Amino acid sequence: MAKISGPFLSMTASGTVGNVLTAAKWKGIAYMRKWFVPSNPQTSKQTSIRLAMSISVAKWGVMSQAIQDSFNTGAEGTSQSGFNLFVSRLLDAYITQKTIDVTPVSVDVTGNYPDEVITWT
Repeated sequence: MAKISGPFLSMTASGTVGNVLTAAKWKGIAYMRKWFVPSNPQTSKQTSIRLAMSISVAKWGVMSQAIQDSFNTGAEGTSQSGFNLFVSRLLDAYITQKTIDVTPVSVDVTGNYPDEVITWT
């Protein structure tokens, strides 16, 4: 993708023009690309993973501070936050414990990282 300066003869531009071109900025670099409609197939597997992710994110908010601190400590020195580590561990456990075709209902987490026990229902 070519870098541009002065898109649409201006200093900055964002948005779509006539469903033909889209101008935006990514990491401070202005760019333009052909407009397209993103696909969103809504398969049962995709829906299950999205629901598992939503449940995982909500679970972080109700976890004890001690468990959150253990994940924050476990993430030190990596490119992840404790939150990201927590959600990725829960999603990995979901994929391991359930077939993705099974709709997740809830998750229980006991213990501190890295010895936590994750149980999906």
